[in-house]
Amino acid sequence: MSERKELETTREACRDLGGFLRQVRDVTAEYREGGRQLRAGLTRERSARVVSALGLGTFEELDWSRERWAERLKELDAGQAGELHLAPGLGYSLRLVVSGDRELLVPSIGRIQFETSPIEAVRGAIADDPGMAKGIGLLPMGGADHDKSR
Repeated sequence: MSERKELETTREACRDLGGFLRQVRDVTAEYREGGRQLRAGLTRERSARVVSALGLGTFEELDWSRERWAERLKELDAGQAGELHLAPGLGYSLRLVVSGDRELLVPSIGRIQFETSPIEAVRGAIADDPGMAKGIGLLPMGGADHDKSR
């Protein structure tokens, strides 16, 4: 898929976030655990738990320049921020980057904000053992609510 087409698809998915989330079949998570960077595909049941938590968010389009997006994503990458990739099974996935306890960025498009943090629900869905959930690093290193996008 071309970059332009992917941006158009992402913009459409975000405009009807609730409708898109109902179509998600698979979630892949990228996170830190014990100093290692990990990537895990979640089962259908665990994916549904993540989607349920994300459904409580509100999307806001951001009018940022390419440079501002590149700078912010570079900062988050340096902080080893977690990512979620939501796939409806059609060769497309919506990339979400954890930018704070109550905010996920949709690169080049906008952000999803939450009144209550979805992070614990996402950690719980990723962890095989509920006792291990606290060790799953999704937030960028540098603070519990490291949010520079406001």
